[in-house]
Amino acid sequence: MGAFRGFSGYLEALSSPGLSTVGKRYYKVTAEALGVCGELVHVVRPNIEVHGFDFKPYVHPIYDAIMSRLTNQDQDQEVKECAISCMGLVVSTFSDNLGHQLPACLPVLVDRMGGT
Repeated sequence: MGAFRGFSGYLEALSSPGLSTVGKRYYKVTAEALGVCGELVHVVRPNIEVHGFDFKPYVHPIYDAIMSRLTNQDQDQEVKECAISCMGLVVSTFSDNLGHQLPACLPVLVDRMGGT
């Protein structure tokens, strides 16, 4: 676990470009960025307990980036599907830390899933 603690110092530098790329105009770039966000969720909060690493500062930036795409009505089908998948992962992984965002997110997620 010591190696992870050393790596955690680089998470900010690695996550910022990925999160900002979610808002790009080109759908292929956006779809790939959403995939990166999904992988970031696994890195930030793995299935094992990592002592000394606080994942909570990453929850809301990841959520906000994906939610901005999920709520966008005018987007490519691939981006829509990636946003749905990624938000599902975010909700299942971070729901205990999303608090008041869940009542806003879940209806949008259900709506997007029904239109797929």
